[in-house]
Amino acid sequence: MTDNYSGDVQAAIDAGLAAAEPAELQLGGYYAITTQRDTQLVDLTGDQYRDRPRRTKRRVVVDNIASFVAYIEKHGRPATEVYARRQDLAVEAQIDAPGPDQPDWCGHRVVLQLEHTQPWVDWYEHDRALLPQAVFAEFIEDHLADVVSPAGAEMLEVAQTLHAHTSVSFSSGYRIVDGQRRLTYVEDTSGTAGVRGELAIPTHFALSLEVFRGDGMAEQLGARLRYRIANSALHLGYVLDRPDQAIDRAWAPYVDSLAVELERPILAGYTTP
Repeated sequence: MTDNYSGDVQAAIDAGLAAAEPAELQLGGYYAITTQRDTQLVDLTGDQYRDRPRRTKRRVVVDNIASFVAYIEKHGRPATEVYARRQDLAVEAQIDAPGPDQPDWCGHRVVLQLEHTQPWVDWYEHDRALLPQAVFAEFIEDHLADVVSPAGAEMLEVAQTLHAHTSVSFSSGYRIVDGQRRLTYVEDTSGTAGVRGELAIPTHFALSLEVFRGDGMAEQLGARLRYRIANSALHLGYVLDRPDQAIDRAWAPYVDSLAVELERPILAGYTTP
């Protein structure tokens, strides 16, 4: 009898709760909803309940100076900070950086990610690689515009007509003290180029390469010609002269010109995640 009475009471309570009129809640606050069983907290303060978010949180990546400058001109603030990272070839602006006496969220950023030009990538990827003569000649032919000294046509003729041969001379020695005999040899590789073998083979040649896409500034880069005979076949290649220094030479004026255009100092370093 008691159990039936308790069940009837609970059924009446549930029916009353179900029949209660819904109440409208105001956005932008916290509300506690208490039922017979528990209390639930409803959070209506989030940006999803607003027409617009209270702050911007995004990270935009662009690949040219014009877009980078335009973005900062649109969203920049007096406290906006700009950082340059040589190792990543990136310049990053923290739009909502903290001011002198005002903390901020540091969640709105734009990144200028520099990219190497395709000619730079091609020459850099083949650095120190020895290629079969025909493959090397095709590479030079495809990149004649990058070779400034000697002329590209001359470099192509060298690549196409280079003939090399290796000679070995032996000598022996005898040590009276312990009776040891030593046999030594000297290997000499020589080469000629040109249809009649009259073309000088350059030991060095010079390239003119635009390091960063859209920069418009060419860097002079030296290279040393290499050729070897392997399995009776001639292989050619080159060694670039300190390509990282060429990147440094292109990077510094790039950042300096960007600072002038932004009319803001550019700091060397990183922003926090």
